Amino acid sequence: MFEDWLLVLIIFLVSGAALLVALAALLLARRAWRRALQKQGSLTMVKIQSAIMFDRHRYLENFAKIEVTHIGEVPLVIRQIALMLPDGQVIDSVEWDQRNTTLPVTLENGQTAFFYMHDRAIRAALIEAKRAGECELTPICRDRMGLVYKGIPWILPPDDPTAA
Repeated sequence: MFEDWLLVLIIFLVSGAALLVALAALLLARRAWRRALQKQGSLTMVKIQSAIMFDRHRYLENFAKIEVTHIGEVPLVIRQIALMLPDGQVIDSVEWDQRNTTLPVTLENGQTAFFYMHDRAIRAALIEAKRAGECELTPICRDRMGLVYKGIPWILPPDDPTAA
């Protein structure tokens, strides 16, 4: 009877020690991961602004211009540049513009990718999403791993989606 209790105690102690070793390994791995992120020191800035196209002093069209700038030693592969509604819905199905950076694109330190969205395409997407009135759009980009980088939200008045 005493031997059974001793065996149970030994098994309990061994499993407890194994649990402590696993926990220590997890903490060390997390610490190494954080240090690697700090060492990389990368920053991805996403911003949006109004862009108006002119031809010889004649107004042509309104656009929203999204810029993605990468600052860091490790290159970043951008897979998607888009606008996000507060509910997470993404507006990216817009007509292609020759000024847009071809995606996917690899950004080195200090490089910028541009994406222009025509105001007609933004309005059509908002109507399709059943959005009326003032709307908040957040410029985003998604890298090849699926991580989303967000910019400062853009508040659009009800009638003019390209007014900053």
